[in-house]
Amino acid sequence: NIIIKITPLSTDTNWKLYMSCLDDYNCNDCLRTQNYKIIGSTISRQTLTCNKVSVTFQISGCNLSDQSSDFLLYNQNPSIYSSYQNVISDTGLIQRNFSELYHSNFSCGAPGYGLPSSSSLCMFDNTTTKYYKSYLTDGTNRGVFGFTGSSNFISTYYNSIRNSFLGLSPYSSLFSGSSDPYTITYYRAFKMKIPSTSVGNENCGDNNTFVSIYLHHTSPYVSGTTGSGDYFLSVTANTISNLLSYTNCDLYCNSFIDSNVINLVNNSSTGLTPSYGTRRDFNSPYGMYYTNPITDVFTVTTGNTTNTTGFALGLFRTSDWTFNTYPFSGNPSTIIPSLSGVTCDYFTTGVKENQLNSFLISQYKYYYKIELTNPLNLNDFDIWASPINNFSYSGAPSTTFYDLAYRYSGGNVTYSSSTYIIG
Repeated sequence: NIIIKITPLSTDTNWKLYMSCLDDYNCNDCLRTQNYKIIGSTISRQTLTCNKVSVTFQISGCNLSDQSSDFLLYNQNPSIYSSYQNVISDTGLIQRNFSELYHSNFSCGAPGYGLPSSSSLCMFDNTTTKYYKSYLTDGTNRGVFGFTGSSNFISTYYNSIRNSFLGLSPYSSLFSGSSDPYTITYYRAFKMKIPSTSVGNENCGDNNTFVSIYLHHTSPYVSGTTGSGDYFLSVTANTISNLLSYTNCDLYCNSFIDSNVINLVNNSSTGLTPSYGTRRDFNSPYGMYYTNPITDVFTVTTGNTTNTTGFALGLFRTSDWTFNTYPFSGNPSTIIPSLSGVTCDYFTTGVKENQLNSFLISQYKYYYKIELTNPLNLNDFDIWASPINNFSYSGAPSTTFYDLAYRYSGGNVTYSSSTYIIG
């Protein structure tokens, strides 16, 4: 007799409960019993645009296209995947379209630099602190972020903005940005935070979500006193455009500039969403503000990328609690050991990774590394395989050991291991 009692948080909460009883549960379907090998006849290579080359192949595997596996049927959103592209076909073959191997390409990166969390603490202020946002009426719809409060509060935010924009201490490691939109250092987004709660007994918001504002370093800012004697700070959030001339062959440059800088800055300035977090008062004696409120800077870096190695991984994942049953009873609730159990013991195999307060169990089916031994000539490449034992790759989790599985040299197959290659 199973009694399930649901107590909604509010009277209009809707609930649906579905239950099913199984006569048995197949823990060892083809996902766990079938060997996965590269089909040698499908290994191919080609030269692509922008100095890219690719190696593709198919892997023999498990036909789960009909979703008949107990693992798939009775687990919501099971994580069965391969790195890059993976298509499970009706023929039981996993199509392995390996990602391009690059060499000698100009590319961009999108690192973010931040201060230690202890450098930006939320402080109480005996004076009311006010945060608000307005918009210019000059047709640009740029946002103007305003701050009103004590001299300590205003000087803290003023100095943080000035020092971060100029690359002064404690922001020296963030680097100052250029004012020339035709240089890469112009494209930077400075993240500023304000407290997100007006409830003073929540430890000044340190452990709560804060409101993030993204500013460009060309944004003008001014401080002073109001007619009533309060101190104020006003920041006009400038918007920016991408004026650099990168091509599609310059890897990630335009996308990183747009997503990691321009969109952050412009959406924060002109968007209406941030208004909810910046129009709030923190009343005395629980006025709140952050020390060193500029906490991060998002930048774009450039350089040449030479990559002659790629990886193809196939695995399925479960959390350690997925197949456990833990019935409780009473008030306070007490676990009932006689009704507890494990449906499938997947926790003695695979690679265990920390996930919050539990573990993520990765069950590996294959782990391949492809290397171009002569990047300028597709007639030379190797495929290496990490031996899979108990659904764990060799050397897991700290390192990876490989066996040579396949060698293509001088336009011919010179080595093929039957342990990893079939057909």
